[in-house]
Amino acid sequence: MNLRMMSYLLALALSPASGALPDIPQPAVPECSLSAGGGQVDFGRSSPAQLRPTAGVMTPGVRRLMVIVSCTLAQEMRLRAAGPASGAAFRWGEGGGTLRIHIARALLDGDDVQLARILAGDSRTGDAVSRLQLRPGEGIVVLRQGAPARGRLLTLSLTLEPLLSGQESHPRQRVRTDGWLDLTLLP
Repeated sequence: MNLRMMSYLLALALSPASGALPDIPQPAVPECSLSAGGGQVDFGRSSPAQLRPTAGVMTPGVRRLMVIVSCTLAQEMRLRAAGPASGAAFRWGEGGGTLRIHIARALLDGDDVQLARILAGDSRTGDAVSRLQLRPGEGIVVLRQGAPARGRLLTLSLTLEPLLSGQESHPRQRVRTDGWLDLTLLP
């Protein structure tokens, strides 16, 4: 029997005979969990002939990943993206490759919502958009009708696409290319 249940039973046993149930205190701070479907995205092995051209570079293709934030109580949903940087993009591999990560769709408690970048000290937001490219070190906030939105369940549909240029797309020997993304829910 957990401690919360024991305190409830004790409070019930000590309550007046009037039959009124005591108020059980609820947590003031939401407990949240963040999960990514599978947690790992594999682009497999590709030869130069298997890469596709896109915007002057080569790519092994696009993969999708679902990210879910679930909280016990409604709260503003604000996230920060972290990972190895290559300019304003995520680094892919040891060369000059980048990993383009977009939030293709965001749902809060089942409803479509907009996103904005958190700028200057986590207080001001950028323009509200329905699709947003993640950048290392930047924060994002979920908006509904232009204002920060509160909710319990946030579902993000991410697209991930490595972009390889020059020698990276035509290596002389087998190379390992990888990258990572860390999403953190902000208070």
